[in-house]
Amino acid sequence: MDSSAKKFAFYSLNNGFGFVTSSGIVTMDNISQKVIYSTKGVDSGSINFGKAYMQLSYQDFLNR
Repeated sequence: MDSSAKKFAFYSLNNGFGFVTSSGIVTMDNISQKVIYSTKGVDSGSINFGKAYMQLSYQDFLNR
């Protein structure tokens, strides 16, 4: 494992996703494009990383 890699967890749900980092937890609703749950320490960078990860994972699914 690469010790310099960013540690995170991603989960998807019906019309949304969640993203967990050492900074905090965020859950987004894709329909309203709003945060439905967030802990202190979550910034817009974490939210954007989660959005990008969801887009990439969905595209990977479509490509299979």
